[in-house]
Amino acid sequence: MLPSRGCCGWRGACGGWHWHAVSFSVAGPHAEAFLAYSQSSDPASPHAADQAERFSDKRWIALPFTDAQINADPGFSERQIAQ
Repeated sequence: MLPSRGCCGWRGACGGWHWHAVSFSVAGPHAEAFLAYSQSSDPASPHAADQAERFSDKRWIALPFTDAQINADPGFSERQIAQ
């Protein structure tokens, strides 16, 4: 697929591109990820290059897998939706 122009420049600059690295062991899966683009498209924002800097510094984000890892996330919340 060749790059093409999109809503904010080249497609992917405002889309859902992310990278994952996953390994499997007897202890279970271990996954890390980061966005392939940064959190802001505003060059004046401190978040304009944050994800590129994470990648350069090899600071991938660990992804929770087990119930314990998910529940340990301070941002975790759970909702039950009735039909």
